[in-house]
Amino acid sequence: MKQKIDHTLDFRGAIRSMTLLELTNLFREMENSQTLEVLVQDPDLITDILHVLPASAYKLSDMRDDKDVYKIRIKKIKGGDTYV
Repeated sequence: MKQKIDHTLDFRGAIRSMTLLELTNLFREMENSQTLEVLVQDPDLITDILHVLPASAYKLSDMRDDKDVYKIRIKKIKGGDTYV
């Protein structure tokens, strides 16, 4: 069964600081149990994404390398809306 993706952010070719701001704003608005898929070209951006979100607020449900695109899926978990 395929996992439902509620939101997608495509950061291929985007400016790093703007991507992190857009990500945190969207994540803050997401409901618990919703899934976000993020597409990036730079694998270092994945590390930044996982550091900018509190570890207690999400579950990394999938991460893969599809040719020139890295995809990660993040599921917001209960209590994930209680961070700064």
